[in-house]
Amino acid sequence: MHPILFTLGNHPVTGFLFFLLLGVLGAYGAVNWAASRRGLDPKLIPWMVGATLVGGGAGTHLMSGLVYWSSLDQSSAAFRDGLSGMTDTGVFVFAEIALVLLAWRLKARPLAMLDAAAFAAATGSPIGRIGCLLAGCCYGQPTTMPWGFQYPPDHAGTLAAHGLALHPTPLYMSLGVGALWLVLLYLIRKKAPEGRILLTAWIGYAAVRVTVEFFRADVARGSWFWGTLTSYQIICLAAVALHVGIFWSIGQRRQLTLAAPHAVT
Repeated sequence: MHPILFTLGNHPVTGFLFFLLLGVLGAYGAVNWAASRRGLDPKLIPWMVGATLVGGGAGTHLMSGLVYWSSLDQSSAAFRDGLSGMTDTGVFVFAEIALVLLAWRLKARPLAMLDAAAFAAATGSPIGRIGCLLAGCCYGQPTTMPWGFQYPPDHAGTLAAHGLALHPTPLYMSLGVGALWLVLLYLIRKKAPEGRILLTAWIGYAAVRVTVEFFRADVARGSWFWGTLTSYQIICLAAVALHVGIFWSIGQRRQLTLAAPHAVT
């Protein structure tokens, strides 16, 4: 397994870059399809893509920097080192914030927009994770399982142990989120209520991420509660709790609205 997938002229193309771009293209196609199924104006798509690129692009590096900072010596150098990294969790969190602000600015339907974006994220993420596997980042702990993945001695750019069978954790993420994609596809086709796709996506992604984190071995992911949980597990669990609370609040308000006319005598 080598990080360089092929060359274009004199320019090497890494597996990470290739599958990252392929995932972005897949997500773009998915958001167009999902937005049409949610009845969104096609003119919103460029705005949604722009907000996602800005928010998610900044968030992937910012969250990586913050996790590095909290994991190591909490110095500015650690934060700067972390900024060079990327994390899909940061993309999801900050892209959602950007889309909510966009919906408020354009007076659009925020839950419908977030549903489409969640489906797009579940489309692109499994593809991008293949690039992580090829690059040697997000690597797993040693394993004796028959599907253990080995990096050759000449594989540059990875801190994973060479020649030792490791859990292919990026592949676990790809398969887990891929299964989630099928669930979201079913919900969209069944015209689930607005917001259901977003909530299901967060619950499903958190379940996959929290589980896979237990098999990862790469450093600087944070350590909380005496080493029981990583920073990313905490972030995912907090995100699910926040979304469940928000949707419970929305449900309560709708019930009060429906009950209000009957309370008048």
